[in-house]
Amino acid sequence: MQSTLKTFHYAGISTKNVTLGVPRLKEILNVSKSPRTPSMTVYLKDHVNRDQDVAKLVNSMLEYTILGDIAILTEIHYDPNIRNSIVLKDVEFVKDYYEMSNQSEADLLRLSRYVLRIEVDHVMCSDKQIQMNEIVQEIHTVYGQDLNAIASDDNAEDLVIRVRIVNDVINSTSFDEEGSITPTQEKSLLEEDWILLKRLEKVYL
Repeated sequence: MQSTLKTFHYAGISTKNVTLGVPRLKEILNVSKSPRTPSMTVYLKDHVNRDQDVAKLVNSMLEYTILGDIAILTEIHYDPNIRNSIVLKDVEFVKDYYEMSNQSEADLLRLSRYVLRIEVDHVMCSDKQIQMNEIVQEIHTVYGQDLNAIASDDNAEDLVIRVRIVNDVINSTSFDEEGSITPTQEKSLLEEDWILLKRLEKVYL
């Protein structure tokens, strides 16, 4: 029996009339958000039709994946020490990251004290052959210098991405008359950061 890989499957799909020909091609090429028959069957060639790893690779290449598909947990923390973390699971990798980082102190002071923490699924990342640095690069590609994202190693026990907003002004615990930000302004900025991260969390999911 020839092995097949179904990238999209809905129960009872066999009872429906499958869209074929030009209409189906238009759905695929236009990445329709509401295809009339959300099903696709891909036949592997004879020399690999029993290879599960090849099937998973083809699936990862064809299936459109967003961060929400692989995320198993998202949470926002007030985590003011950029080089450390109040989240015990993250302490080691955060310290290691910033020990090797070439970011200046001024760059770090511009990072929000709130962090969006995202845990992703080991199995799904492995099946889809998604690496943590690829997720970070995609975040930076989409959001540029407005967001700072770091991630744990691919072989870490917990796969974690930490995202902070990059502010235009420097966060500081001490202010003077010549400072660029007052305590009241900083409080407002922190509240704004939290709101933006909540919105970002909804976008990711």
